[in-house]
Amino acid sequence: MEHEFKGERTETGINEGRRWRHGSRFQYTLDTHGESVVDIEVTYWGGDRGRKFDILVNSKRISSEELKGSKPGEFFAKRYSIPESIIKAASNGRVTVKFVATQWLAGGVYDIRLLRSEK
Repeated sequence: MEHEFKGERTETGINEGRRWRHGSRFQYTLDTHGESVVDIEVTYWGGDRGRKFDILVNSKRISSEELKGSKPGEFFAKRYSIPESIIKAASNGRVTVKFVATQWLAGGVYDIRLLRSEK
């Protein structure tokens, strides 16, 4: 999951055999592989709570997230649509996905994938 990782005050570890990352802010750069309509799928741990953060793609906020510990003991994935205008403006078909804490920490993020949109 490294994809040109950059971050500030980040930590990483293992939970239930899967690697996580959290921090005050961190980002990954992903390739759209020529797709013009894509979503981001992020996997979280259902027991994480008290974390609020923004998700930005190429510096534009696409979502604000709050982890509330609503699925203890399990992983869950959430999909976020990326506006087509962001993809069209992307340099070399690459997007930078940034997680920025607004309260305590951003994440933990266990997996991040760029997928064809279900729309």
